[in-house]
Parts: sequence; structure tokens; C-alpha cells
Amino acid sequence: MAWLKKFIDYSRNISQYSSLCTCPAHTEYQTAIIFHSAKKLKLDLEILSRLTSENQDPIAPGGLNFSDLDDENKKRVFEDLTSELCELDDKFIRVPENLVIIKYLMRSFYHYGDIKKFEVDILYTPISKIYNANKAAINSG
Repeated sequence: MAWLKKFIDYSRNISQYSSLCTCPAHTEYQTAIIFHSAKKLKLDLEILSRLTSENQDPIAPGGLNFSDLDDENKKRVFEDLTSELCELDDKFIRVPENLVIIKYLMRSFYHYGDIKKFEVDILYTPISKIYNANKAAINSG
């Protein structure tokens, strides 16, 4: 199973994730994306040393930001997140509790990445359908 699916599964029932304003794409989401992508891609990021065992708890990790990454690593992390989003099937995405977290994660693209890529349905279906249906909510804040 993809790291993103695991993350969504445990975070959708945690109020600290589902009630954040995510403006701009709250540090909890940035940390989750950076941490999980770095583990998957085996990136040696100095900023990971900021995480202690205390704040790696999945309830609300925080402390890592995209501004801490150089352009190359930021690009690699967003490419990984894009591939993770594209692996999610329509059935998983349509679950309302999952959709809340997915919209927040996609907001990271609005603030730090290239959100426009999801406007093209053919390349990123079904995630682009979700983006287009929730564009105002994702691009706000």
C-alpha cells in the first residue's frame, strides 16, 4: 500500500488533521509529505533530524516545511506526492472522510507546487476530477 493511503487512513479520524485550516498548507501536512516521501525515496535530508521520536507520532507531526528544501529535493517530493495521488482509485477518493484529507494535501500544490497539472483530466484521473470538483476549496486560503 502507498504511504499516502496509509497516511489518509490514520489521519482522517484525527481531529488535529481534519480540523486544521491548512493555510498555507499547514506544517502538519508539509511534514507528513516530506517525511513519508523522504523515507520512500531514501532521501538524506538534514531537516529530518528536526523530528524527534516525540513529534513523529502520526497524530500531528510538525516542524518540516517546503521552504526548508532545496529546489531539487522539493521537486522530488512533489513528484512522489503526485504519483501517490495518482495511485488512489476512484472508490477511495470518493469516501467523504478521505476527501477532506486529500483536499488538504492537494492544497500543498497550490501553495508550493504546480496545482495546474491537475486540471488535465486525462493525465491525472481520478485525482484531477476531485481537484476540478473542489477547485475553490483547494485554492482558497
